[in-house]
Amino acid sequence: MMVKELLCFDWCGKMAHFRKFYSTASAFTHTLPPRTTTLGLIAAIIGMEKDTYYEVLDKLLIGTQIIAPSRKIFQKFNYLKIASDSINLYAGIAPNRTQTSVELIVPPNIRKEDIGFRIYVGIKEEGNVHFEKLKSFLQANYHIYGISLGSANLLGYLKNAQTDIKFTAITDTEAAILLHTSALVEQITLGNNANTTIEQDNVPLKMQMNAPGSIKNKTRMALKVASIVYPLDGKAMQITPKDATNMLSVNLYNNAINVALL
Repeated sequence: MMVKELLCFDWCGKMAHFRKFYSTASAFTHTLPPRTTTLGLIAAIIGMEKDTYYEVLDKLLIGTQIIAPSRKIFQKFNYLKIASDSINLYAGIAPNRTQTSVELIVPPNIRKEDIGFRIYVGIKEEGNVHFEKLKSFLQANYHIYGISLGSANLLGYLKNAQTDIKFTAITDTEAAILLHTSALVEQITLGNNANTTIEQDNVPLKMQMNAPGSIKNKTRMALKVASIVYPLDGKAMQITPKDATNMLSVNLYNNAINVALL
């Protein structure tokens, strides 16, 4: 089944933290938001409650492109253990603080620049209610919940929504192309990228609740994990598709952009 419709928008801000699902003592961040994080953003835009969207939004196909240079820094955060409704605990004057090193994504010049990710959302079936709702909200420049870049305290914003994108499917698995988004490692062969910085990471593609019937033991877990590769600093990487499924050539801002949807 082919991709029927595609939209995109830019997700920007000053700082981001997309916690690696396998980190424990220190909070490391993925360089670009995993597919599951982006689905959480879409859920926030259209007003779905936390942990209610994993299955219903899973039909959406997501492509992620880094559109601005960035760097990583470590910052100490004082976390509070909130065990009651005491205002003293929320005020931060209780003796049960925990200091944690948190890795953050920031722009090269945080005073003058923002980090940014271009998010592509595709669907293979016509009339998907969640895709249509997302499209109408983006057209109205409206969202139900606040926009953040991973952690709730790292506020962000959306811009440049495009909801009527023209595209064609990429079918040639022998010709090299420039790919602007992340892609599955198993789906591509890297070409000559001597002047492009490329990164590889293991990220969750699907999440589920491990105990949906129990409030006490309710927690998220990665249902599917995959290795992806992507170019940094807003550039494109040369690849040859092994499998061109869900790869698209997109006409965006009068430029040809090649996109892989996960």
